Amino acid sequence: MNDLLTYAHENGKKRIFLEVRKSNLFAIALYESLGFSSFNVRKGYYANGEDAIEMVCTL
Repeated sequence: MNDLLTYAHENGKKRIFLEVRKSNLFAIALYESLGFSSFNVRKGYYANGEDAIEMVCTL
């Protein structure tokens, strides 16, 4: 993920977006430690009906 953030920054990207399962607390904590923040919930996003948390990192 650090390589992706570095590559994006070096190539003029301003933001990176991702979705993560609401139940995946480990991944959410990891993304937050890398500078991502939650901005939306997609209700029933996954096939099993689980919500997704949309996250963004501003570079």
